This record gives sequence, C-alpha cells and structure tokens, in this order.
Amino acid sequence: MDDKRQIIGKLYALRAGLSLIHDENKKIKAKESAITKIDETVDADNKKMVEAKNALEYDSELADAYAENGARDEKTINREKRDMFINPLNLIYAAIGCPIGLAAGYLYELFEEHFSGNPCSYTSTEMWMWGIGGALLGFIVGVFFSFLDQKDIVEETKKSKNKNINESNRVRTRVEYNEELIVSLRKEIKKLAGDRVNAVAEYNAEKDIVVPVVKSMFDALLNQYSSLLDSRDWKNLDLVIFYLETGRADTIKEALSHVDRQNQMDRLTEAVNEASATICKTLERSFASLENCINENFENLSYQLSKQHREQMGALKGIGSSLSSISSRVDQISANSAMQTSLLNNININSNELANVATHIYEYGVKSY
Repeated sequence: MDDKRQIIGKLYALRAGLSLIHDENKKIKAKESAITKIDETVDADNKKMVEAKNALEYDSELADAYAENGARDEKTINREKRDMFINPLNLIYAAIGCPIGLAAGYLYELFEEHFSGNPCSYTSTEMWMWGIGGALLGFIVGVFFSFLDQKDIVEETKKSKNKNINESNRVRTRVEYNEELIVSLRKEIKKLAGDRVNAVAEYNAEKDIVVPVVKSMFDALLNQYSSLLDSRDWKNLDLVIFYLETGRADTIKEALSHVDRQNQMDRLTEAVNEASATICKTLERSFASLENCINENFENLSYQLSKQHREQMGALKGIGSSLSSISSRVDQISANSAMQTSLLNNININSNELANVATHIYEYGVKSY
C-alpha cells in the first residue's frame, strides 16, 4: 500500500509539473492575446475606414447633387418671376389692349358729343394716350394672368429648393462626420501600430523566458518520471491516477491495461474527462493523505529542474537570452508551494490537454511574431 501511495504521489507530482508548464503557456497566451486584440482592433478600424471612405465618396456626390438641384430650382424661380413680366402672352395682351384703348377713347368722345352737343374732336394726342393706356392695361392683365399661372410653379419650386438645401446640409453633416472619423481612425491605427510593436516586444521577452523554462521542466519530468510512466502516456495520466486511487489497479501496468481497453472501446477521451472530474472532486481528500509523499516528490522534481536548468543555461550563454529572468522564473516555479498551487489550480484541466500543451511547446516552441 505504501508503494502504491508513493506511485500516486509521483503521478501527482508529474501532474503538478505539467500544470506548471500549462501556467507558463497561459503567460505567453496572455501576451499573444494582447497582440491578437490589437490586430483585431486594427482590422475593425480598417474596415470602418473603408466604410467611411465609401460613405464619404457617396455622400459627397449626393450633397453635390442636392446642391445642384437647389441651384437649378433657384434658376427656375428667377426665370418664372422674370417671365411673369416678359413673355409673349403679355405682349399679345398689350397689343390687344392698344386698339381697345383707342376704340374706348373714340366711344368716349362720341358719348361726350352726344350729351354736350360739342363736335367730336378726337385728337392724335388723345389717341396716343388712349392707345398707350389700353396697351398698358392689357399688359397688366397679362401680368396678372401670368402671375396666376406661375404662382403654383414658383411655390412648388421653392419647396423643392428648400428640400434640396436641407438634404444637402444634412448630407454635408454626414460628410463632415466621416471626414473626422477617418482622421480619428488614422490616428488610432497609428497609435495601435506603436502599441503592437510594444506588445510584440513584451511577447518576445516572455517567449525568451517561457520556452527555456518549459524545456527545462519537460526535461526534468522526463528524467524523473519517464521510467514510471512513458511520456506518450502522460495524456492518460488522470485515468492512471483514477484507476490506482479507486482500487481498480495496483500498478501502473494494470492501470495502462485499463486504458488500452478504454481505447479499444473508442471512449478513451470520455474516460479521461470522467477521471479528471473525479480527481478534481477528491483531490483535497487525497492530497491530505498523500501530502508528505507528494512534497517529497516535489523536492525531487525541484532538484531535477534545477539540474536541467543549469545544463540549459550553459548552452544558452552568449546567445542573448534573458538568463537572469529565466533563472528567476525557475526559482519561482520550483518551490513546493508553487507546485502545489499549480496542481490545485489546474486540476479541472484534463491530463490530455496538459500533456498536449507541454509536448507542443517542448517540440515546436511557441508562435513567433
């Protein structure tokens, strides 16, 4: 039983090491997320810029069209007002009024002769006066009828003019807004470009720490636990712990046999998730009974990590790595309290994900910018 408890303690220590790597991955992911957020914001701003430019071009043309329509309406109003006085109809009325005036003057003289007895004396001056008066009256009548005919046209044209002016002003407001928006977006994109340079620098600085630390930790885990559980089976770590803790297996070999059967039934992923959930619920109870054993394995892992780190630092000298920062990070994560905290904080993440993250960083590193 003591041997079994020792094995479980080692497996939990292995899980703690994988959890620490997962925590390191979170740190680099947080830096990557900052870059991604900036890129997404820039993409959104560029999209807004395109939309604003298209709207600006469209609205500028539309505002010009409304302005031209308003100017055309103004010309129409002025023309109608001018034509009210100067048009062929008024001349026709004046031409008709002239003989009517002459005839009216002659009839007036005849009427006056009949009542006064004086002979009719229709002089040329009077004829001119009556003719001009008749023509003037005919012209006034023509203007009056022209006014009646053009009144509705002028009123409708004024309404059209006012509408075009209002629409032009409204669209001009949109044009001004989009012009200001474009200027603002250009400034923001320029600022984001600087922010991205800083974010990439922070990401690369973190990468220069995370990758060596993860490689040191992974090498330490390989040296410490690969003889206990092959690294290819680390993804099934939760199942192995579950089988040992629940008495379904007494050895790693028996536990792996159960894993193979789950794999044959095509429900390995489901089983890992179930085991992870069970471990999450029972860890506090298990941890209390295994604490001494786990802490002993933490110390062994810490020693192995320090050893791997020293070897790696020798290889890294002279290549510009942040050696002091890497050493500081290793010192932080190699503490028993850090391992315990990471183990407990990541217990709800299944061993498949923990192993995949660790293996990927160890073999491929992290994304470059």
